[in-house]
Amino acid sequence: MEFIPRKEAIERLNVKTANTMSSWEEKGYLNPHRIGGRIYYRQNEFAGSAERFPRIKECLI
Repeated sequence: MEFIPRKEAIERLNVKTANTMSSWEEKGYLNPHRIGGRIYYRQNEFAGSAERFPRIKECLI
């Protein structure tokens, strides 16, 4: 189980802001893990991201 930091997740999902990630967390699209005061996501959460997340046409994984 690998975790990636929020900044890397933003780049991989090709979104513009951390606010988008926060919105998706609230809607249940993502499950954040707080480790040492930072936000991380499980890498496997991004499998099939083009189908799971709104507005994502291409995932850079």
